[in-house]
Order: sequence, then C-alpha cells, then structure tokens
Amino acid sequence: MLNELTSITALLESIAWPTIISGRLATFILLLFFVILAALEFQSPKRKLPKKGLRLSYRTNFSLFIFNSTPLTLKQ
Repeated sequence: MLNELTSITALLESIAWPTIISGRLATFILLLFFVILAALEFQSPKRKLPKKGLRLSYRTNFSLFIFNSTPLTLKQ
C-alpha cells in the first residue's frame, strides 16, 4: 500500500502542472464555473421548489458564503 502511494506521489510530482497567471484569473474562472452550474441547475433542477423556498435557499447559501468568507479575509 505504501509503495502504491509513493509511486502515485512520484507520478504527480513529475507532471508539469500549469501555473495560474494571477489570482484574479483564478477568481474569474471559479465564478464563471459557478455561474455555469447555476444556469444548468436553473434549466433542469433536480427538485422543483416553490418561489419562496427557492428565495430562502439562495438567501441561506449567500449568507453562509459571506459568513465563511469573512474570517478568511480578516485573517489576511
């Protein structure tokens, strides 16, 4: 088992991974990815929610995102 992990680690270290040019580019790509996923979910939702439930879900998710992001920005 340890030999397998060592060989996988060596393989991953030998790959020349592309480096991200800037943090802004990474942020843009991440936000674009979430917009695409949100659009796909909007087109064919897994479960239909009433408008009130959908609004509450978005508000909860946004609040949790802000709540989780605040300590990270304060730490820097």
